[in-house]
Amino acid sequence: WVLTRYPFVSAYRDFLASYEGVYSDGMMAELRRRYPKIGRQMQNLYDDGRISTTDPGRFTPEDVKEYVRFQRQRGLKPTSISHDISAIANLCNYVGNSAAVLEARARYPLLFPKRENKRLPVVERPQFEVIKKMSETLTAESDPRRIRAYAEVMLAFGIGPRTEELQHILVDNVSPDMTSVFLDFVKGRGTYGSARTVPIRPECLHAVRIWMEVDSVSSRFLFHTRNGTMLSTMQLTRDRLLVCRETGIDFDFRACRRTYAQYILDEERLSTEELAIILGHSSSKTTETSYARPRNDRVVNKLIESWKESE
Repeated sequence: WVLTRYPFVSAYRDFLASYEGVYSDGMMAELRRRYPKIGRQMQNLYDDGRISTTDPGRFTPEDVKEYVRFQRQRGLKPTSISHDISAIANLCNYVGNSAAVLEARARYPLLFPKRENKRLPVVERPQFEVIKKMSETLTAESDPRRIRAYAEVMLAFGIGPRTEELQHILVDNVSPDMTSVFLDFVKGRGTYGSARTVPIRPECLHAVRIWMEVDSVSSRFLFHTRNGTMLSTMQLTRDRLLVCRETGIDFDFRACRRTYAQYILDEERLSTEELAIILGHSSSKTTETSYARPRNDRVVNKLIESWKESE
């Protein structure tokens, strides 16, 4: 790619091709949007004489510094800048130039934004109860599209899967007694991900049972199209939005995953380390930082009650 007119473009295309099937579909789509944008910005900086090259294999720490300055001058949020820098770092590592970003960070630490790992909200109990009660009104005579939509949502609340994992659940992955689901299509498949069995919250099962009872299409996928093929991300989104409209509760599948995790901790059924295994995290740090941790009021009340019992 160093001999091409646009070395940045050639490099990121080669990089993405090499990681096809390793990154999730969502991550790959995000990178396919992000790299062209960065490439255009790098080309503009080069044309203005602010960086020495557009070849990631020849980027210098000063080139990286100038790119960060450019992004800060544009008023971008720290998280957006961090995502762009991570993408550049991965590309530089791929072409054998890992020093560029590392040295830039070491020389200009105050220039680089600190990433904020703020946990996003969960669906609190009152809102969850609205969704659950609506799902419990379903019968075998209900509209199949509604049954499927509520089954998808309630199973998402019931096992906390990633969206890709929900898409790929097979009928045979559900245990005969419907107490657990085996997730064998995992993030980082073939590299760091590993298959796992996840227990289902019993209160989330009604719509799932109805769906499995009325589903007449022969398909290996639990949730599928009329032709039996796996649902696309867009189809899952449409089903979720149907539930959002009917219940008046706004949520996404990531919120379902966080909610599953937080409820387990609230009920004190598992430790954070045990919960990390259920969620498929390699470290409990990820669980605590981005998904769930014991709530302050519950920890305080638990300690107060323990002191009362010891008096």
